Amino acid sequence: MGLIVAVIIALVLLKNAVFDLMSRKVYAIAAGEHIISFIALGIIHGVWQ
Repeated sequence: MGLIVAVIIALVLLKNAVFDLMSRKVYAIAAGEHIISFIALGIIHGVWQ
């Protein structure tokens, strides 16, 4: 579940990068951070369930 949410957020950020609303470097940092954090939350949720 966490990975799906992270991918959706990454796609929204990609749209912003495509229309030059944010630089590619900022996109890479933001998308990577969201993917890592949501995967970590998914793992924690799975362990404690």
